[in-house]
Amino acid sequence: MKAEWYGDPRDLVKWAVLLHIADRFSCNHILQVLDLPSTKWGKIRIGDSEISLNQAVIDHFRSPSNVSNLDCNVVIETLHEKELRDHGEYLQFVLNRISQRTKHPSVIFLDPDTGLEPSKSKPRLEHVRAIDLQKIWDRCVSGDVLVLYQHAFRSKNWLEEKKRQFEEVLGLSSDKVEYGYAPEFKGAKDVAFLFAHK
Repeated sequence: MKAEWYGDPRDLVKWAVLLHIADRFSCNHILQVLDLPSTKWGKIRIGDSEISLNQAVIDHFRSPSNVSNLDCNVVIETLHEKELRDHGEYLQFVLNRISQRTKHPSVIFLDPDTGLEPSKSKPRLEHVRAIDLQKIWDRCVSGDVLVLYQHAFRSKNWLEEKKRQFEEVLGLSSDKVEYGYAPEFKGAKDVAFLFAHK
């Protein structure tokens, strides 16, 4: 997720879905695994001068970690690869953090920029790789819920296609995987949240 989009209608739907899932499955912890690419903010012109955005302003309005301050009955923790640019290193960091949790059960929320890797082409940085999804599922314990952010792509049946791929990667039957989405929510019609309860 790009920082400049944080707080848009998709985030309203995202966190409404996540809190509902946490409540439904009696989870008191959400671990958000966030893909946070670096953002180049534009400059502001004031008269003949050019200034940069103040970091305090960016942190207040566009910091995804601020969701941990949400007034709810769930502890929200955000992991992102700000300091770990190597994919393998970051994946190991995530797997270790999942294993070292003291709060169970948890919602493990994978929040890439786009969603699960394409089934017919190579994954890019904005995707969750299928092999990583499987490794994370294997680290989940009984009662955990694994949730994946999925953005629409050029297919009329994009949601069903990704649900099927999610099922196949995790080795689950179709009745074990659900999704949340908001087809009539302005600004968030193109996203869904695939999830499975372990």
